[in-house]
Amino acid sequence: MIIEVQELKEIIEIVLQKYISNYGKSLKTDNDYYWFINPDNGYNFKEVPNDEEFLVGSLVDDYTSLKQLLDEKGEVSIIDLDRISSILTVISYEIEKLNDIDL
Repeated sequence: MIIEVQELKEIIEIVLQKYISNYGKSLKTDNDYYWFINPDNGYNFKEVPNDEEFLVGSLVDDYTSLKQLLDEKGEVSIIDLDRISSILTVISYEIEKLNDIDL
């Protein structure tokens, strides 16, 4: 599979604009901590992950770190993609709780 990153950026902009149009410029969530699995284990379907392979992340920490990029106080890191992923996941989760699958 080849992922065209520029196209992905444009797709994300379209989806987020649709969210903003339907729900506004912000999202309130009571969630903070979440489970995630290291991609080395997450893409390995030859073995079932064990309990030690699950890690805990924090949406508050993720969002705080990402906001520092806007203030030019932080350096861009590969981990920022994981942080963005966790934020997009909680946006999707909160919309799903509303039973609104069309955004």
